[in-house]
Amino acid sequence: MDRKYTEIADRWWARDFACNPTDLRPDATRVQTHAGRMLGANGIWILSVGAHPLVSVPSPFLRSLEPRAREWTKDLVNEPTALAAELRGLPVDRIVGPAFIGYGTRESLGASLSPADAATPVTRDHDAAVDGLREACTEEEWSHGGTDHRTAPAFGRVDNTGELTALAGYATWNDEIAHIAVVAAPDRRGAGHATAAVAAAARHAIDAGLLPQYRTLVANEPSMAIARRLGFERYGSSVFVRLRIGE
Repeated sequence: MDRKYTEIADRWWARDFACNPTDLRPDATRVQTHAGRMLGANGIWILSVGAHPLVSVPSPFLRSLEPRAREWTKDLVNEPTALAAELRGLPVDRIVGPAFIGYGTRESLGASLSPADAATPVTRDHDAAVDGLREACTEEEWSHGGTDHRTAPAFGRVDNTGELTALAGYATWNDEIAHIAVVAAPDRRGAGHATAAVAAAARHAIDAGLLPQYRTLVANEPSMAIARRLGFERYGSSVFVRLRIGE
């Protein structure tokens, strides 16, 4: 990815962790307490964009966790079973990740955005269709991939019956990044509907001068296939360890 786009991504993540951009790629695993937007997070955030991970923990856990966390490698934090073993003794509720973090540009996505031609902007005129898609998905699926088409740019595939088969939209972060979310009807997955919706959202974001970001769990193979098909370039990966704090 071109340096100017990497710098855009670095600025966002450095602000997220309240650190310097150079801290995102430490010479050895870096462990810090939550700061900035991480304050109040009920778990451990791990970001890997260089050779070693950046680990952010709630301040009450720093003293007990820092010595072992400094020994964690990128491979270890991206392997849930190995990471779970390292977290024995902590009140771990769930390990979420690793998640792929990718970005696309006009140059890198290029002709792969052609599926966007099969998608259409989703507006208030599609309220009923959006409601139908939401009802077809689980609450978790919608919370992760749903878009409020009334307040954010949104695109989807609408079949000849008026059914919305997939919906993708984006939130603008820091006036630079378009964070794309996507969800598809359970019975219409694997047919390219979500790919078309994501391609349309990415193309719209690029035209708006934004850098499209695509994040998905590595274990979600259909979603990863969309990233590969459209040409999103890997920036790094993230892991969130949810803790039962206060219990």
